[in-house]
Formats: sequence, structure tokens, C-alpha cells
Amino acid sequence: MDIKEIPIDKLKDIELFDIIILHHGFETYNPDYYFIVETGTKENVGRFKIQFTHCFDLTYRHKFADIKFPDLIRKSWTDDLISSDVPQNENAYWWGQGFTNAYPGFSYDPDNVKAKEMAEITGRPMYAIHLETDHYEINFVFHDFRYIFLNPDTSISDKVFIPTKDFKFK
Repeated sequence: MDIKEIPIDKLKDIELFDIIILHHGFETYNPDYYFIVETGTKENVGRFKIQFTHCFDLTYRHKFADIKFPDLIRKSWTDDLISSDVPQNENAYWWGQGFTNAYPGFSYDPDNVKAKEMAEITGRPMYAIHLETDHYEINFVFHDFRYIFLNPDTSISDKVFIPTKDFKFK
């Protein structure tokens, strides 16, 4: 099945970059996958829910669950590192910070084999996205997406990103 319309173009309209990811997961009913995000540096300011529909294929991998970092992951095993309190052990990974920076963020893979296979199976257009954050990578195949404003809160992104609105070089 040839893909004619790419919803990623619609994603560009909502400026899906320079965002903080607060939460993500499958909806309780499946098969939709969602992200709760926050942005404070673009025109779409606040917290939003981005829901990718008909997500039939997804892989997740934490960046530090890698053979290059065996000591880090081993030192980060204890449950005291899931607390929102800053950990005492600076040589471990702190799971409890409660967010991750989506950098470099979402990218579209137009030649993805899994998306083409799912399009054949479903008889509908399917698309592949790669998300890379500071902490993990997710690859998933989906059909469409929804973007819902939740509230104007930018308390985290205001601390993480340099504001660009009304910024002037001196």
C-alpha cells in the first residue's frame, strides 16, 4: 500500500519539538498509545496529550540498558531511586525525576518495513515514528493521532528550556 498523506506533516504544525515528556503508555483499552507532554517555548504552550491511534507495533529501550553502561544500570537497581527526592547516590541513574526531554525528539521513517507490513494487514495507511529522548528510545507504528490541550502549566519546561518568546540579543 502506498502512503499518500502523511500525518507527520500535521505533527509539524503542532511543533512537536522542544518538549518535555511527563508520561506515556497505552490507553487502558489499547491499541492507542499516548504521551503527556509540556512545552513552553513555542506557540502551543502548556500541557497536551498526543494520542497515536491503532499502534500495533512498539519497542521501548532505555538508553542506559546497554552493554556500554553495565555499572550504571547495576547501581541504579534499588527502589530508593524511584522517589521524587533527589538521590544521595550520584553514581546511579535517578528514575524519579518525573520527566524526560524529547531530544532530538520525534522523527518519521517513511520507508519503515513494519509500517508497510501493517498497512498491508490493516488495509489502511500506517506510519512509523522514532522517538529519542534523553533517557529512552521508542519506535512505533500507528494509523493517526489526536492532539488535546490539557492545561496551561509550563512549570517544568520553563526551567529546562531557554525562553525564546520576546528574547532579544544584546
